[in-house]
Amino acid sequence: MIELSEIMTVFSFYLKINGIFSDSIDLLLIISAFLLIIKF
Repeated sequence: MIELSEIMTVFSFYLKINGIFSDSIDLLLIISAFLLIIKF
């Protein structure tokens, strides 16, 4: 199982990347991918 703290760390990292590149579509793909990982 992935720990919540690890997920939040990766999320904050990608949020910073998203802020730099303003690529909200990629961020949505990343979030949906994480939701799939959490479900399965």
